[in-house]
Amino acid sequence: MTRYDPTTFEDLTEMLGPVGLKAMMLGVVACAALAVPARAETPKATQPTTAAASAATARGAAPALPENRAEIAAYDLDTLAAPVVRVRRPSPMDQEVRKVLEDERKTLTDLRARFAAASNPEAALQVQREIEQVKVGTEVALLRVQATFARREGRLEHARRIEAEIEEVLNPRTPAAATPTRRIAPAPSATTPR
Repeated sequence: MTRYDPTTFEDLTEMLGPVGLKAMMLGVVACAALAVPARAETPKATQPTTAAASAATARGAAPALPENRAEIAAYDLDTLAAPVVRVRRPSPMDQEVRKVLEDERKTLTDLRARFAAASNPEAALQVQREIEQVKVGTEVALLRVQATFARREGRLEHARRIEAEIEEVLNPRTPAAATPTRRIAPAPSATTPR
């Protein structure tokens, strides 16, 4: 059974959206700019001083001096274009799996709240049993989704194995009770001490 991994790039772009993705990429570029080794400083006497350069320095921005204009142009955040990223749309099976897991999450959130508010041990035990039923139901639902898509794709043997798993989850085999065996003690022999 495949599990849904919420840390994929697709989920990241889905969560952040295009604006968040661009902000993230700009943050990466800013980190890269900080990793660039610093140039040797030119002596203060040779640096041109203008009112604009002094004002930029006072604001904390790098002055647009001739020696750093190329660097500023390379990291101009207004002209940076986010890289083209192809976002893979979730497959129909992935969408159904996500729906099943989201339904389980919502139901378990409600049940956990009821469990925390249970006034007596019997009520708490009842909620615990409901939680167990939800988890088993989710496992069966996920297996049914897999079996359905396996059957649609013509993987009939795989679908049959998954359906056998569903049957095992719903009706687990209980081991047959062991029949007691009669043990017969060996007859005492002449060499056996009494």
